[in-house]
Order: sequence, then structure tokens, then C-alpha cells
Amino acid sequence: MKIKETPEDFIVDEIINLNLKDNGKYVYIKIKKTNKNTLDIVDILANKLKINKKDIGFAGMKDKKAVTTQYFSIRTSKDIRNDLDDIEIETVGYGNEPLSLGDLEGNKFKIKIDFIPEKINNAVNYFGEQRFSDNNKEIGKLILTGKFKEAVELIKNKKCDEYVANYKNDYVGALKVLERRLITLYINSYQSYLWNEVVSEYIKENYEYKEFEGLNYTTNDEENMEVPFLTFDVKFNNEKIKDDYEKLMREEGITLRNFIIKSLPDLSPLAASRKMFVDIKNYKFEKPYIEFELGKGSYATEVLKHLYIFKD
Repeated sequence: MKIKETPEDFIVDEIINLNLKDNGKYVYIKIKKTNKNTLDIVDILANKLKINKKDIGFAGMKDKKAVTTQYFSIRTSKDIRNDLDDIEIETVGYGNEPLSLGDLEGNKFKIKIDFIPEKINNAVNYFGEQRFSDNNKEIGKLILTGKFKEAVELIKNKKCDEYVANYKNDYVGALKVLERRLITLYINSYQSYLWNEVVSEYIKENYEYKEFEGLNYTTNDEENMEVPFLTFDVKFNNEKIKDDYEKLMREEGITLRNFIIKSLPDLSPLAASRKMFVDIKNYKFEKPYIEFELGKGSYATEVLKHLYIFKD
């Protein structure tokens, strides 16, 4: 299975309902970009408009190697011109609230594939490899286990390194130099890895499945339960999931106490969950492109794996 050989092979459009007004504190813009992820765009806009990155909001994270269209809110009165390479900017309106993670309704995908798929209606709602790129989950675990020096060294951020050079051994302070949402991304990445592992084990024990790249896949969604993420205040509604998490925590050398980050208390993750399966909507295949829609937070790359695995 080959995907993303070029950015044009993977096209993503956000599905969002904006509460537009004639004026407001925030301008909403639609950006079409190539070979740039969401945080790249935040950096570019902040530098171009000379504003704080905290004044730029978005509803979803997008991968780099793709052609993606997504929405941003910007707290500024400056003119936003469409004069950036590989970026098309369209002002769509104004409002009084910034966009934030969770505001997204879903995403529409058009992807070039090299196989003939058989239509399926659902897929295991795994987190895709994009969630774990650049050592994200490893950094997240280091932060949660209090190994801040190792985390900073693995992040390899110029501002962090300069901070440590000036303030010896203050690795917590170095982490605070980073954007809050970036540190949160690292922590969430490790939680996502644990979620994937627990769901994979549950599927192995309860469904007919096929193993692919270290995870177990099935198209059976009879129970489609909510599976929690590990947090200090996690609530388990399924004893098997609880048992699998406890086994995994022993293997990982962590406890629920690790999710209370005393040195960074405002970054301690709170209870949340995720559906085990995701519905695949508006499916369409016209060789060599496949099109479908997914709810927010679900990964097209995982749907493609399902389609490839069960194509026979």
C-alpha cells in the first residue's frame, strides 16, 4: 500500500460550522497549503503579522505531506494578504470567539491509492502515525515520568537550549518556553499510544481480527464503546479495558500518579474518552481516488489500512 508519494495524493478539507458575523474581535481565514503542517502555518502567520502565536486559533491539526484546507482565527486588525508561497488565504468572516481544538466537525478526504478497495462502513478508531512523529510519544512519556532533562534534549528546540544555557539545570523552565499546546501534544501523543495498545489487545481477545503493523484490525462495531484515556482521574466502565490498561502500565513502568504533573500542574490531562470505532461517511471510489468523510480526531491513514487489509 502506497500513499502520500506526493502532497497532491492526499487532499484534506475541514468540515466546520463557523458562526460568522459582519465584524468581531477575530478574523476567520481559510488556508489551503501544501507541504506545511498546522504549527508551521501558525509560525508563518505570527511572524508575518508580528503577533503572538497565542492569538492564532485552529480547530484541528493537519499533517505536512498533503494538500490541506483548514480554518484559523486571528485576533488582529491587520490586513491578511494572500502573498505567501504554497499558501492560499481567503478571509471568510469575523466573530467574537477564537477557534480551538474540538470545534471541528470532521474532515473530507480525497486520496490516491494503488489497490481496489472493498467498501466498509466503519474502522477501528486508532490514532495514526502522524500522532507519533518526531518522537512525540517518547517526549510525552519523559514529561509524565518527570524526566524533564531527557525530554528537553529529545525535543531539540533552539529556545529550550538557549534557556538551559542561561539557567543551568532548569529544564522545567525550558519546557515552559514552549507553547502550551505543543507540550500538550506530546502528552496526548503518549496517551494515544497507550489507547491504541489497549484497544488492539481488546480486539484480539474479543473479535475476529487481522494483525497489521503491530495493531489488530476488525470491522465489527457491535458495541462501539467509549474507551478512556489514561489520566489521574480516569473512570473505567469496562473491567477488561481496566485490566488491559493496568497490565500495560506495569509494562511501561508508570502509574496513574504520573498523570499528575506537579512541576507543570496546569498540563495534567483530565478524564476523556474516544469511541472504539469510527463511521466512514460519503464513501466513493473512482480509480485511483477514494473519497470519504470522518468525524473530528479520526485518521484517514487508519481507514486506508482497514480498506487495504480487508480488500480481499
